Amino acid sequence: MSGGVFECPVPVRWSDQDANGHVNNARVVTLLEEIRIAAYLVWLDSTPDSGLPRVVRTLTVDFRRAVHRPGVTAAARPTTAPTD
Repeated sequence: MSGGVFECPVPVRWSDQDANGHVNNARVVTLLEEIRIAAYLVWLDSTPDSGLPRVVRTLTVDFRRAVHRPGVTAAARPTTAPTD
């Protein structure tokens, strides 16, 4: 896998929000999935399901502040999978 840090805007949908206008924590993970797929398109010129399967072995999310509409800029970076 090649490429450095990938950044792109992530729009927040109305359905991603709770009654207080914050993005639900579970929806944040869904938004991360969207940026992961967008990064695959740039790094590998393919999607994860096009013969180049990838596995998310560990996902750690640090919730630093609330996310609101219209969205945020998110970043992803490639790592090498452990061999164990």
